[in-house]
Amino acid sequence: MVRVCSTKGGVGKTTISVNLAAALQLQGYSVLLVDEDSVNPCVGLYVGLPDISLGIFDVMKGKTDIRRAIVPHPTTGLHILPGRLGYAGRAPTKRQVITFFSKLKSLGYDYVIVDTQPGIPFPDSLSAYDEALIVVQPYEASNLSALRMAREYSKRNLKVNVIANRVRGKKYELSMPEIQQLSEVHLISALPEDEQVAISTAEHIPVYVYDKRTGFSKAISDLANVYTSRVSFIKESPAESGSGFFSRIIRRGSRAGQR
Repeated sequence: MVRVCSTKGGVGKTTISVNLAAALQLQGYSVLLVDEDSVNPCVGLYVGLPDISLGIFDVMKGKTDIRRAIVPHPTTGLHILPGRLGYAGRAPTKRQVITFFSKLKSLGYDYVIVDTQPGIPFPDSLSAYDEALIVVQPYEASNLSALRMAREYSKRNLKVNVIANRVRGKKYELSMPEIQQLSEVHLISALPEDEQVAISTAEHIPVYVYDKRTGFSKAISDLANVYTSRVSFIKESPAESGSGFFSRIIRRGSRAGQR
């Protein structure tokens, strides 16, 4: 179970959650995508689901069975446990949160990708995760706040990786080595700025499905391969890693770090 998270909104967390889940599903794995954002749940919007009548918090609070709330996505075959706009009421109790995540892990999916709201909501759930994937942008402030989040996860013995999103290769951006150094944890991938992401989002289709030829889709495919094979691209030398986008980013970042 992977917790896709960030310290603030707007960094592309939901985009990455949706497309990583779609890529894994289309590679032949069974995937459940969970929208745990209680403030601004957008997974349903991004994939074009109709109006949601049941959501994650209905399950947490015992109002419905988890299997009744899971919605199949017709285009990708993904199973989605959506959030629900307009949810009102008291927050789930610690016992309800722990029980929910226990049920989630017992469903038997190959991968469970959880899109969380910014910060660390439901800290009692952290022990259920296999990994936290912190999304950052290539700027100092974003990575310093990610450092604080990574240290909190480390206190709870949760494995942490970082992914850089919306990378454009500009001189004023942090290089990939700098991002890894600032966050103090492993940088697992870098995703480029890509206009097709905005276009596909407006169409309510994951960009990985909308156009697999884009730079973002290719990087998402590489990221999915990290999870299916646990290959660590960041550890490859430029000579070994070929000429893909991520390889070029690493080489460019290394040169910038030497100046």
